This record gives sequence, C-alpha cells and structure tokens, in this order.
Amino acid sequence: MPDTPGNEDVPPPQRAPAHEHIDVRPSTEDEYFRFREVFDAHHEAVLKFVLRINGGRRPQAEDITQETLLKAWRSLDGLHGDVAQIRPWLYTVARRLVIDAERTRQARPREVSGAPSKSWPRATPRTR
Repeated sequence: MPDTPGNEDVPPPQRAPAHEHIDVRPSTEDEYFRFREVFDAHHEAVLKFVLRINGGRRPQAEDITQETLLKAWRSLDGLHGDVAQIRPWLYTVARRLVIDAERTRQARPREVSGAPSKSWPRATPRTR
C-alpha cells in the first residue's frame, strides 16, 4: 500500500504485544457480585446446552461457554431484569458461537493422522 499515492503518511496498523493482557476485572464490587450471580445461575445450564448442540465435544463446549459468559460480563450494563431472565439471551449467544465454530471447522481441511493407512503403498528404499 505504501506505493499508492496519498498513503505515504499513513502508518501501518499497530498490534498489541502478545504479552499484554486485557483487564477483565469488574470495576466495582457490585458488578463483581452481579456477574458472580449470573455465572452461578447459568454456567452449568449453558455448558449442558452447548454440549447438546455441538455433538458432545467437551473442550469446545467449555470454550464456547467461557466466551458466552465473557460476552455477558461485557454486556452486564445492558442486561436488565432478574438474573433468571438472562438465560434465553445466553442461549442465543452460545448457539451463535457454536454455529460460528462449526463453520470454521468445516472450512478447514480435514486433518490426517500421522499413522499410515493400510491402503497407502509402502515406501521402498531408493537405490542409487
């Protein structure tokens, strides 16, 4: 892009260093207790829901549950009402994350194990 006229003064985008982390702690004690209440009330239910719809792949289900609850924490100010009323929203977020993960998985080439297949020809030593 630097060769394009008019882009000489535009600096390249900067990425945060890999060792830098985002502070995800709640800013107030009230936020902490509100999120803790949401987590305690919904964590197991969201995990079971994700396990049902992702084919029982537990590591992926745990990641999606964690991402779902992280989105809940980030949206805590916009989540009004009783803690029990948040579950449908959490299920919607989790379902969309499962769909995204499945699309990503299908877009990747199929993994091949390191063990040779019986149908593969055996390698023969080369002679010079």
